[in-house]
Amino acid sequence: MAWQPTKPLAADQLSNSQSDLQGNFTELDTWSKVNHEPINSGAAATSGMHKYVTLTPQGIDPMAPLTTVNYFNIWNKNVGGFRQLVIRKGGGILTPFTSSSANNGLFGADGFSYLTSGVLLKWGTNGAGTNPIDVNANPPVVNFVSTIQLTNVNNNIGVLKVTNIPAAGGLITITSTTGNFQCMWFATCDVPTV
Repeated sequence: MAWQPTKPLAADQLSNSQSDLQGNFTELDTWSKVNHEPINSGAAATSGMHKYVTLTPQGIDPMAPLTTVNYFNIWNKNVGGFRQLVIRKGGGILTPFTSSSANNGLFGADGFSYLTSGVLLKWGTNGAGTNPIDVNANPPVVNFVSTIQLTNVNNNIGVLKVTNIPAAGGLITITSTTGNFQCMWFATCDVPTV
């Protein structure tokens, strides 16, 4: 039986609407078991608690009423082609924090990961002699790079030096004492506005 929100009506007699009420209780029980421990599980400590949470994808960022005190909001969103959880912390800043791409663990492949604090980590390998390194060659695009670490992967050992980290964008200029070089890089970046 489907949920009947208008039952019982004021004029309904209990004896005539008993099956409607029982049907509504059955619907409530079925509904409450989605992502929850059963109310009648017998274990008072966990009865009715969440087993897990399923968040439906949102087309637009939800806004809580201004009269509501919010510590944070969390929802499922598509950010840069990646489905991930987004959190709205104090100040209304939106931060994605669950997406990552390790490219099947291929050695030297570009990848990224969001930490739960909101910090974005990106890594990859530049081609031999490719300069500058473009941290934004693969999504997600960042506004600026906070730090970068380089590892020389050429047989001819030389010194790599970062000569320019721009105030904006993801192009990192590098020089090498050996001329032609190839390196693996690891960067911490700002979190793009979503």
